[in-house]
Amino acid sequence: MPGFVAVYWVASPADAGVATVIFDSEEAATGFASFLPSAPAEAGVTLDRERIEVGRVMAHT
Repeated sequence: MPGFVAVYWVASPADAGVATVIFDSEEAATGFASFLPSAPAEAGVTLDRERIEVGRVMAHT
C-alpha cells in the first residue's frame, strides 16, 4: 500500500471491531479509501463499505 504507515485494530463488544489505518499523506489515504469498496471479501472480515472515512491526525504523542 503506497504511503502506509501503521494500522490499529480495536476490539469492541459483540465480535465487532474498528480499524484505523494511518498513511503518510491525505492523497494516499484517499486512494486506499477509494479502493476498499471494490476490494474482494476476506474470510472472517466484515467491512462496512458505507462507513469508510478519511480524516487528519490531529495529535501524536
